[in-house]
Amino acid sequence: MEFKEKIDLLQKFDSYIERWVKGDYGEDGKECLRKEINELAPQAKIIVRETGCRKLISATPPPAIGGPALQNIDPFDMLFQNYYGMSFLFSLRDIIQQSIGVLKTGKLPTSTTNASLDIKEPDVPEK
Repeated sequence: MEFKEKIDLLQKFDSYIERWVKGDYGEDGKECLRKEINELAPQAKIIVRETGCRKLISATPPPAIGGPALQNIDPFDMLFQNYYGMSFLFSLRDIIQQSIGVLKTGKLPTSTTNASLDIKEPDVPEK
């Protein structure tokens, strides 16, 4: 896939997420838009990894409520999930837009250009 095709795919994915966040599901409805997002997510995730823009995030519940903190969450794995009212879609949009920026430079980071997509997860320190 060429840079232009990757940029187009990420822009389309970003626009679908923006529509979802705004509640603009279009004439085909909510389920159709959700289906489109789910179908583009695996391709977008691969492109994000290629650009080196992949980020893992953490989420904690409000202090007054307490509960488990989520750590090293990939926003692609939490597309339609909320954690105590926090949506991961805003972080995902930032990641997508940064990936588009990298692709517009016309160069991928050298460490990921020829690397396979078998990326090692970060080590989690023992408690």
